[in-house]
Amino acid sequence: MSETKQAIPAHLATRRVNEVIEDLRDLCVQIEPAGSLRRGRDMVNDVEIVALPKRRTDLLARLDRWVLLGEISKAFYGGAAGKQSNRWGDKYRGFEYRGVRIEIFLADADNWGYIYWLRTGTGQANQFVMQQLLARKAPYGPLEGYWYWYPGRRKISVPDELELFRLLGIMHVIPPGARREEAYRTLMTGNWATTVTWAGAEDEMKPVQGRLL
Repeated sequence: MSETKQAIPAHLATRRVNEVIEDLRDLCVQIEPAGSLRRGRDMVNDVEIVALPKRRTDLLARLDRWVLLGEISKAFYGGAAGKQSNRWGDKYRGFEYRGVRIEIFLADADNWGYIYWLRTGTGQANQFVMQQLLARKAPYGPLEGYWYWYPGRRKISVPDELELFRLLGIMHVIPPGARREEAYRTLMTGNWATTVTWAGAEDEMKPVQGRLL
């Protein structure tokens, strides 16, 4: 999550995020806003994007080029002892664009559904879901950005949010604006999926679902 100190109106955040998305769309199979913006908040602190690039290196290179051209600047984040640092890795980058801090998270065809769900939030609801998976001894769960079947540690393909919710024992996608702990508490039954699709090579394109705003 970003460390934006002051909330900004959603209409302003939407305008800026859409400008960035349109300038990256040619490099992506899928790219969507997430966070509190996707959940329909009027004021937002976290302006997040989730992208499934055609080639990760091409998208990262374009962001690097924007920095060199001065179109964006790397965001600074506070750390221990007042030290500040950038977050400019291969899976997650934070930058400032026209007065708005934007964070972009990169996914692939096997974890798009999980990353899109995770970055939509809320953080409290996501934490509750993880606690329930552990408490109810689910045979699978997330690890380092992917879902794994624990016996044999086989990677599970989660290409869309519908599959993510199926793994949670919920047979429909909860609308972004309703993703609160109470909703998961009511709907998570502990009836875990017994059939899954195993993840293949990262460059094997799998279908992803459309926008769920």
